[in-house]
Amino acid sequence: MKTICVTSMALSLCAAPAVLGVSPEEFMSTLQRAMAPVVDEAEGVIHSIVADSNQFVLRKADDQFLTLMVNDKTAYSLDGERSTREAVLKIGHNAKVTYEEGTATRVDAFTK
Repeated sequence: MKTICVTSMALSLCAAPAVLGVSPEEFMSTLQRAMAPVVDEAEGVIHSIVADSNQFVLRKADDQFLTLMVNDKTAYSLDGERSTREAVLKIGHNAKVTYEEGTATRVDAFTK
């Protein structure tokens, strides 16, 4: 059964460009963009930090709150210089955060 499903799916993908009237390259490019992770950015003030659960809350300019996770891959900078999690995640710091699916990939904080 799995072989039939995979074969049917492969045939559908092979026929899709012709059905849609686009080149195979254009179709694959569109498909890759659609499957790429969604990367977002937010700016605001660090409102709170939940160290035990690797989370912090950012208060955006529109007064909405955004809770984000951090992990070992999150990169940090403070006033334009590479920094540490402990130095960057401080209540009151202005921050610009790049994140994917609720996890910060980069946190740039500013004290000035």
